[in-house]
Amino acid sequence: MDSSFDKVTKSRLYELGESLWDIIALSVLWFVFSVPLVTSAASSAALYYAINRRYRKISDAAIKDFLHSFKTNFIQGIPLSLIFTVFGGFIFFNIRAARYGIGGMLLPEWYLPLALIMVLPYAILYPFTYPYLARFKSDTKHTIIHASTFTFMNPGKAILLNIVTFLSLFLIVVFPPCLLVLPFAAAYLRVYICERIFDKAIEDEKDRRERSSDENVQDLEDKEETDA
Repeated sequence: MDSSFDKVTKSRLYELGESLWDIIALSVLWFVFSVPLVTSAASSAALYYAINRRYRKISDAAIKDFLHSFKTNFIQGIPLSLIFTVFGGFIFFNIRAARYGIGGMLLPEWYLPLALIMVLPYAILYPFTYPYLARFKSDTKHTIIHASTFTFMNPGKAILLNIVTFLSLFLIVVFPPCLLVLPFAAAYLRVYICERIFDKAIEDEKDRRERSSDENVQDLEDKEETDA
């Protein structure tokens, strides 16, 4: 017979509490590790990695997985964090300047559409960069190239991911307690969307490798296979 402790740990209420703990813990960890802006890429990749392993039932040690991924992607994440932070600040400054002027001097009306167009590169690069960083071994250059390629190949899903990110950040700013849930929820949706795209890309890559004898082909080296 199962002991009382076993009965408790196998109950649905216990599983619900464990899941709630993971949601809150990972959301808070993501926020804390993202506060130093240069670590935001590694933190976002770590959140994706931990949720993906839980989603695929590879691991139930969510916090351990988060810390492992953060450590693994820390160095490579710094230039990506700087790119998004600096360019994002540049976009914000230009839109604000277009609307309110600079030092009391109003800018031409055509500058606002130009400032808004500058959002496009950000919207192209952002949706798949952190998931790609979490899942595959690659340098910064190829991470950016491949992330952009996934966006061009899946424009509808990329738009959806951008909308989810914007709404999540907006709700967190308007109602800060959302911070305990929304980072996890947004990342979970990202995992749900991106993993199907990545699985297909991995299968296509395997087929291409079987058909090609070119040793210089840039392969998708899956981190999950390395960590398994």
